[in-house]
Amino acid sequence: MFLALLGLIGYILFHGYHGRKKHTQFIKEMREAQEAIRRGFAVLRRDIEAELALVRKAKLTKSLSAEEKMREEQLRKDLTQVEQNIGKEVLDIWETEHTD
Repeated sequence: MFLALLGLIGYILFHGYHGRKKHTQFIKEMREAQEAIRRGFAVLRRDIEAELALVRKAKLTKSLSAEEKMREEQLRKDLTQVEQNIGKEVLDIWETEHTD
């Protein structure tokens, strides 16, 4: 009976330690994902505000088509970068959550 009790205590300690370790790793990955999302949306916000300022300026001059194309390309690049960063972080979280 004593050996069974020791085995049960060992089992509980072992799985408790690994559970806490996985939880800590999960929290770390969640913070990284949140930071990636925050940075990505800050970049998008900055570019969208610049685009809106350009549109307001274009309404006055009507001769900025090349500059508008550059702004559009920058918005697309930023969006692609944000999608890649968020995709990577989400995949890391999924892998962390589903490993034993």
